[in-house]
Amino acid sequence: MSSPLKEILEWQQLLKTNGFLPIMLFWGGGLFVLYNQQGIYWESLLEQFKNLNGFNGTQIIIFSGVLLISAFLIPNAFYELIRSYFVQLLEGNWTFFPLNFFKKLMITNLNFKLEQKRRKRDSLKENYNQLSDFEEEELHKISRNLMYYPKEYHLLPTKFGNFMSSTEEYPKERYGLEFPDFNRREGITEIPSHLWSVLPEKIKSEVNDTKFVLLDRIRWIFWIFMFSFWTFWIWIKFASISPYPILISIIMSIFFYYVSLIPAALNYCNQVRVVYDLHRSELYRALNYPRPTNPNDEKIKGSHLSNYLNGGIYTDPSHSYQYYDTNEANDEFYFSR
Repeated sequence: MSSPLKEILEWQQLLKTNGFLPIMLFWGGGLFVLYNQQGIYWESLLEQFKNLNGFNGTQIIIFSGVLLISAFLIPNAFYELIRSYFVQLLEGNWTFFPLNFFKKLMITNLNFKLEQKRRKRDSLKENYNQLSDFEEEELHKISRNLMYYPKEYHLLPTKFGNFMSSTEEYPKERYGLEFPDFNRREGITEIPSHLWSVLPEKIKSEVNDTKFVLLDRIRWIFWIFMFSFWTFWIWIKFASISPYPILISIIMSIFFYYVSLIPAALNYCNQVRVVYDLHRSELYRALNYPRPTNPNDEKIKGSHLSNYLNGGIYTDPSHSYQYYDTNEANDEFYFSR
């Protein structure tokens, strides 16, 4: 690839990563709203710039450049500061009135629907050998759907929140694994550092690609949502009401949520689950910890490994460990039955 083309692609990636386009659309849309509301006379503004006392043309250009850069950097810093709180809002972690009231209602309604699905699934399972092709497909569809909802006490009112919550539950419910650093460095569910450090670089790259897409979708929804700010600005500044920004913001946020954010979240959560399914054994191997010999004792072994990671407690009664001298065993733990 030629050097100029490579530089152009690098700049495009940089601007995309830092949310340049949604921020510029936010400002551009705001100026358009202000123009339609009060009128902006560009010729008059240019004349005012030209007639600034004590400033020459070069200083005005520098000032304009600093102003444009600040119009991007300050909003971007603001977004990075509150991103984790905005993700919680999207997930449905609502703790203040009146959203907490709607949260309870939505969870109660969702839990009722999920209970109906579970009963239908269990009913089909009981007669699995007698199921028709249609009923078997229905069973698989219901089972797949229930995979993306957590336990009742972790249930959230939004689909996005349940994707994240069920993915956090997945390693414990499926394999008995709980990690001491299962945090959200960027606001969303992430692979714990113990497991991340033993993953192949190709897998890390794939996970990062899907995570980048998800974070980009969250950034877009944030700035679409923030477009409603111009309604309040016009109300405060000009004592008039312009409902169009807030209406556009609500409609576009809902549209973007279902069309863009939900598919990206589903893709990312599936990618994280695949990592647990296919690469958890790498963690056992890296720690020289006895691995499960069959799926039936997977959760038990996983809970033992979790105790070891969380508190350094070795709780597997079927094994004993010995610590060998550094010169003899390269400072490693060896396990024997």
